[in-house]
Amino acid sequence: MNARYDVVGTWIDAVDPAATLDAIAGWIRDGERRYVAFANVHGIIEASRDPGLRRAYAGASLTVPDGMPLVWMGRLSGQGGVRRVYGPDTLLLVCERAAREGWSCFFYGGAPGVAEDLASTLVRRYPGLSVAGVRSPHLKAPALLGVGAAFDFHTGRVRQAPRWMMALGLEWLFRLLAEPRRLWRRYLVYNPLFVWYATLQLLGWRPAAPSPDTPSPMSLGERAFLRLRGIAHATFERLPAQRRLRCPVCSHRVRAFDALPRYFERQLRASVFPYTLEDSETLNWRQYTCRRCGASDRERLMALFLRESFPGDRSPAPFRLVDFAPSPPLAAALKRVDGLDYRSADLFMRGVDDRVDLAALPYADRSLDGFVCSHVLEHIPDDRAAMRELVRVLKPGGWGLLLVPIVLPVQHIDEDPRPLSPAERWRRFGQDDHVRLYSRAGFLDRLRAAGFRVAELGAAHFGEDTFRECG
Repeated sequence: MNARYDVVGTWIDAVDPAATLDAIAGWIRDGERRYVAFANVHGIIEASRDPGLRRAYAGASLTVPDGMPLVWMGRLSGQGGVRRVYGPDTLLLVCERAAREGWSCFFYGGAPGVAEDLASTLVRRYPGLSVAGVRSPHLKAPALLGVGAAFDFHTGRVRQAPRWMMALGLEWLFRLLAEPRRLWRRYLVYNPLFVWYATLQLLGWRPAAPSPDTPSPMSLGERAFLRLRGIAHATFERLPAQRRLRCPVCSHRVRAFDALPRYFERQLRASVFPYTLEDSETLNWRQYTCRRCGASDRERLMALFLRESFPGDRSPAPFRLVDFAPSPPLAAALKRVDGLDYRSADLFMRGVDDRVDLAALPYADRSLDGFVCSHVLEHIPDDRAAMRELVRVLKPGGWGLLLVPIVLPVQHIDEDPRPLSPAERWRRFGQDDHVRLYSRAGFLDRLRAAGFRVAELGAAHFGEDTFRECG
């Protein structure tokens, strides 16, 4: 039985990463169904007023300190052996051991597509890791871990704080500076509130909660603090808002789209790739991802075209469209379109409707009204054969959306059929699973040679205001 200590009404286990991993291994070995709660300042403050969250913490087999303030509270309470059990690091420790022990891991959570990317990243990092899935059915798992932003960290979508800042308990400052609009309440309101609560507790001035279902009695000092917090909220909400942007995939308006994770830029620099992100066409890396649905800049532009292109109720027959290597946000939007016979297709992805090789499609000649093929051809050894197949299956008058990464200064297509190391692919093609780097002229020439009539859609087609508004 682990020692435990109280932090503002929530009991925390005085453990370290090794003890946490051993406990998880024991549950899996014995076939028990348990879960780990990773507690931080934000969660502790929410639990102080939310009985449901308090019960979730109380019901966890382990409630671990995933934040330095909770570690400090443990040490001040006499638990000298407590260490930070950081969610993203714990995820890696579990996956490393899972690869050795033969455990299966299921990844659930994150924005659309993040869990899939995480699974691919971890399988490469830990050979032998068995991934049971990435969706969210009823799970009979022996151990569940809620690891916060770990998925976004390990897929490169969100940058982690340096280790020295974590050790000093300053991760909150790093994250606040990176995402001020999203995280200001968590760190500028909840952090001071936590300090206030913790001080009252350490001084013995805050009554303990009689049970996990009952909030602690509120002192006069706490009521005064909450009043000041309400004034701060009202003041902030009156500040001028930024220009609101629109995502045509999920139809939400947002203040900003999230930037492309810095991982890609760092990787390109480390690989001595001779071009920059600014050289890329159809890449708005500063406003890359919709924070509501996860749609990328190119997916938002495709959605603009698709919204104006479907006949809807005007056609008696369904519009038959195949989406190759589907993006989860765009696929979800397309499945809701009336009058659309939508099918997803890929050679390797789980959960698609059709398992297909793009260079040898199973569809009949002239059987599709349209297709979406975005950032696929750069992965295919024989892209010319794939282009000819796409022409073959289109009906007369049909259309397709074809996008590939294009670097504008590139004059000629660079490709190599030989097996190359991942580092060499990064250096030449800009990604370790690409087999070529397209030039703009070279890509258009190949499309026309395959039989396509090519129309280029940009700001002139959609209108400058719409183009900027949607990314």
